[in-house]
Amino acid sequence: MYESPINEIVNDICSELQKKEDEYVMKCVRNVGINVDKDELLKALAYDRKQYDKGYNDGYKDGLNEVLDKIRNEIRDWQIDIHDNEYDAEAYYYVFERIYKIIDEHKAESENKE
Repeated sequence: MYESPINEIVNDICSELQKKEDEYVMKCVRNVGINVDKDELLKALAYDRKQYDKGYNDGYKDGLNEVLDKIRNEIRDWQIDIHDNEYDAEAYYYVFERIYKIIDEHKAESENKE
């Protein structure tokens, strides 16, 4: 799969920054007198970062789903109002169905990213 040169450069820079951060953490831990195996500390840091990323992604997904559910409920309220007031309901329902489809696609997409 093609990856643009800028993505490769950014990934390289991020990798270098990660290594420097890991070395700095190791240095700080040792400076306060804690004797720890470097490989074990790096494994723990990597695990912690993955847990943080997972928590962030789960929170984002939950927040997105909450917003999409609120939008869906608002649309239902609008549909009731449109029906009760006899607007051009067919045109509005078409728009609402398109919005429902978009919401459902986003929810499915966010669930598949896990």
